[in-house]
Amino acid sequence: PVEISYEYKKKRKEFGRSCQFKDSPVAVLCDVKPSTQLRKQFVHRTPAQRATQAAPKIAFKEVNTAVKDFKHTGMCHLEGGWPLDVDPSKIDQKQRYQRRVEKEERYLNTLGEMVDSNHHYLKQNSSLDIYEEYFQEEEVEENEDEEEEKGAGAKSSSDSLSKPVKLATDTPAATLLTVFKDPKSDPNSQRCANYISWNPSDETKLAAAYCPPLSSENPSALSMSSYVWDVNNPNKPCFEFSPTAPLTCIEYNPKDTSVLIGGATNGTLFVFDIRRGSRSVDYSHMENSHSDPVYAVSWIQSKLNNEVVSISIDGKMVFWDVRNLGEPMESFNLEITQQNKGYFGLMGGMSLNYDTSYSSSKFLIGTEQGIACSFNRKGKKKDKIERAYFGHHGPIYALQRNLFFNKYFMTVGDWTARIYNEELKTPIFETSYDSSFLTSGCWSPSRPGVFYTTKMDGTLDVWDIIYNHERPLVSVKLSDSALTSINVSSGRYVAVGDQAGSVHFLELSPDLSNIVDGEKFSVDSEKKELVEMFERELNREKTLEANRIRAEKDQKRAEKKAQDDDEKKNERDAEAEKKRQEREAKLTELENSYLNSLKQVDETTNNEVVADEEEEDVDAEENEEDEDAN
Repeated sequence: PVEISYEYKKKRKEFGRSCQFKDSPVAVLCDVKPSTQLRKQFVHRTPAQRATQAAPKIAFKEVNTAVKDFKHTGMCHLEGGWPLDVDPSKIDQKQRYQRRVEKEERYLNTLGEMVDSNHHYLKQNSSLDIYEEYFQEEEVEENEDEEEEKGAGAKSSSDSLSKPVKLATDTPAATLLTVFKDPKSDPNSQRCANYISWNPSDETKLAAAYCPPLSSENPSALSMSSYVWDVNNPNKPCFEFSPTAPLTCIEYNPKDTSVLIGGATNGTLFVFDIRRGSRSVDYSHMENSHSDPVYAVSWIQSKLNNEVVSISIDGKMVFWDVRNLGEPMESFNLEITQQNKGYFGLMGGMSLNYDTSYSSSKFLIGTEQGIACSFNRKGKKKDKIERAYFGHHGPIYALQRNLFFNKYFMTVGDWTARIYNEELKTPIFETSYDSSFLTSGCWSPSRPGVFYTTKMDGTLDVWDIIYNHERPLVSVKLSDSALTSINVSSGRYVAVGDQAGSVHFLELSPDLSNIVDGEKFSVDSEKKELVEMFERELNREKTLEANRIRAEKDQKRAEKKAQDDDEKKNERDAEAEKKRQEREAKLTELENSYLNSLKQVDETTNNEVVADEEEEDVDAEENEEDEDAN
């Protein structure tokens, strides 16, 4: 056989270089002055006239091109094409036949023709780019020097913040490659692409869960199908799920990608196996399921990889075994029973994150009350919620741990995205308040400092907090409808679902994906910068938290002191009032005794006067009797 000395791995469609045109200012290329000799040779043409009686007939027609449905088929070719006298299972017979064929003249001629054609393509591959700019870096440096000279002595902190970020390329971008539209969409009643899940083993496949808006009047009249799309064939889904209720979320099994779990609007769970058809192979019973729509579902680590967890706004977190969905394994209430955690009562779950690289028993849950919770399934206490994180003014629609530093996680809700450290209840970083409501978000799996957010106005924002804290690096208007879901595959491709039922498939530039020609570059320097920034913000928040706690303690101490002073003052006032009342009582008693004594004296005096008067009357009577006797 022929030895291969060099192998070209470049695809044929990438041969040659396309012309790159760009706008440029007006320039004079040639200026031809008038010539007297050429003017002498100029000859005026004799005027000619032509008359027509009727104008030519022109027809106007409209043609709509038919949509072509493409179908990919293949075959497994193991061995064939050998003569009857050659047994393919015996290597020595195959080698003898190959040596005999290589000596034939027809083989040499055919090989020579193939070499000539490949030589032509190799020449195309090594062609030069005639539009390549060799001195662009020097021009940029000269422009920067001129700007520095103009602005010397007039710089401020605000000017330094407003400088453009210097990246690997001048224009980081997100390019829209295709749009997967809902095949059963209806302009009068549209379904939204509520959830997106990438195939873990094949980044060309993604599953999308479609459901009607929860506020729709008649959701049962709409289709209940969800689909698996192939990014190479956007015209038709490659697989269709047919549940008995619309799906709100769907997830691939990370070990067996033929199996998927989906949550429905009626609170039940469905298990699908692509190898066994579009209908579900099992489903949970209504009486043991959620009483509200399932907002998030996730596969969890187990020996047989057959356990899942689901949450809903009914306040329950349920663990299931997909081999028996008739009855759940465990069920917990998302409830905080301790008053010292900042909230008390039941909470509705809206988003879920499970990261096995951090812990196999801990979950992050975003709630309807705007509180992010750390849930420990194996916690020894009755209250499984170990910590609560505050900051949002509305429901948390998405949350995820950073894939490089899992102690930090991001939450998306109301008008901001916030980054927390699990040690603090308050965020260490938050985006500026947007004019539009945020609906979803996630981290980049290839860049530690890049994350994505979607908004109600149909805009996708790509943030890089290492380069810019105040505004996103890229903002792409994808739809007039609200964006509802987002998921990233390998950091290079992004799938975004909207409320109109479309899934937008985008490719990120190498600056944002850190992938060039399919190869990832090291992010050690970026990780170091991000760690330093996170630690700086963490220390700042810890200092602020300590100052806040100290201020609260001082305030409580001052309030307690004031309360003690008030109590002491009240006691003194009460004691003084008591003494005053005792004095008044004694004075009243003395006054009463004095009045009684005076009354007794008056009575004694009056009695004596009466007695004297009686004696005088008696004496007077006796005198009168004596006088009468005389």
